[in-house]
Amino acid sequence: MVKWSGERFLELVQEINSGKGYALEGVLPSEEYPHYDISGAPAVWVAESVFDGCSEAECREVLEAFISGELPCGTELGGELAKLLAKRGHCVAELVEPLIAGRDWSSFENDFFLLGYLACMSGGDVAVCRLVEVVPEDFRDGLFVAALAMDSERVDDCLANKFLEWNRDRLWTPTATGELGWLGAFLKKWLRVYGCHGPRVQELVKVYFECL
Repeated sequence: MVKWSGERFLELVQEINSGKGYALEGVLPSEEYPHYDISGAPAVWVAESVFDGCSEAECREVLEAFISGELPCGTELGGELAKLLAKRGHCVAELVEPLIAGRDWSSFENDFFLLGYLACMSGGDVAVCRLVEVVPEDFRDGLFVAALAMDSERVDDCLANKFLEWNRDRLWTPTATGELGWLGAFLKKWLRVYGCHGPRVQELVKVYFECL
């Protein structure tokens, strides 16, 4: 968990991203940055984020850099920023909403972590159900971050059907892409919210364990 000091917040994130002794998967504090404690980020499908303690100003600063492309991201940092967008993306709504509306999300040139913002966007549930049809496999993390954060039966139903559909496709590789971890996260949510009754839940649980 990051202990914020404010003024060097963006610099720290850039250091993490540049690989100069920092990684989100577990780093001890260094003499160079004695005020920061980075003990590791949770998995992308875990709700908690290393950015949970940031102020509104810090949140906007890092998200502006991310959205503008000044802060290129690897998988770990991108996942954390997607969670930040899902929780507090309202502070950059005027920047990210035009990007989401204007991009071809079937293209591999996009930064798909931006789709975490859909969790706090008006009509985000409709957008998730539409975009899950076009976003390529291995690029759905931002979309999944948004869906997991939503309280939407429509989204849950859509994703349950998609996981079953993907499982029928021989080319689906959920262990290689990490989507099996997402299926596990969604199953935990759905079992908590809807219970374990019904053939679809049972089939999804079977898919999960057969893919392990």
